[in-house]
Amino acid sequence: MKQHNWPTHLNRYILENLNTPFKWGEFDCCLFAANAVKAMTGEDYAAAFRGKYSTKAGATKALSRYGAGTIKDTITQLLGEPQNTHPARGDVCLIETVNGPTAGIFLNGAVYCPSEAGLMAHKNNEVLAVWRID
Repeated sequence: MKQHNWPTHLNRYILENLNTPFKWGEFDCCLFAANAVKAMTGEDYAAAFRGKYSTKAGATKALSRYGAGTIKDTITQLLGEPQNTHPARGDVCLIETVNGPTAGIFLNGAVYCPSEAGLMAHKNNEVLAVWRID
């Protein structure tokens, strides 16, 4: 359930992290999405993952150990079945990037995901799955 003033919390979180570079275990796609959901709802869906990995290999192991094996399956386990709709503001999305499936947050017509240069707005990527945050 979103907090009463969740748009303000989401906007603040996005603005505060526009220039935060990608870092495994601190600001990767899954933790970014989970932190955005936490800003909106107060619920920390990534609590079991925090501090458990710092590399890509470690993230893969953490998905197997604490999640459901893949990014999509883990998000589904935590947030429920993905919706077959277009994303709305604040929804968690899974998109395909050159780095593989990537979690992000939908805002202003784009899916925002961490990159080495900070948050990147992906506008033309095919959305593979959408989890409604409401």
